[in-house]
Amino acid sequence: MKLVIVESPLGTKPDGTRCTVEEMAINQEYARKCVRDCFDRGEHPFASHVFYPLVLDDTVPKEREQGMRAGFAWAYAAACAHAYSARHAAPSAVRVTVKIAVYVDNGITDGMKKGIAKHEAAGLHFEYRKLYPEPHTLTP
Repeated sequence: MKLVIVESPLGTKPDGTRCTVEEMAINQEYARKCVRDCFDRGEHPFASHVFYPLVLDDTVPKEREQGMRAGFAWAYAAACAHAYSARHAAPSAVRVTVKIAVYVDNGITDGMKKGIAKHEAAGLHFEYRKLYPEPHTLTP
């Protein structure tokens, strides 16, 4: 079982400024495409920034932080499952692997950098990915 934590932009731009409502909608659509890309690769993705904005408001700092902490907790749980699987699973058991897929078509934001740092501290493997072969800017 290949678990993948997806990192892609949501509410801020690489320069640190907040996205407009339209830009945020574009980032949410991009994130869904990233999740689909993972499924197309035979992976089992999790993208907290696709799910949590359905119940939390990313423009409210406390709720943004709450969503980020929850996403980090899921990544940590996946890392624990990976470590346990590597050490204790019987040969016929399902093996769990975990990686972080950082989608960079629209740059790397501060939120993504925080995620990368947290995941790196947990010892998780990273893979930088693009959905588009050439430089691509998502626009409203």
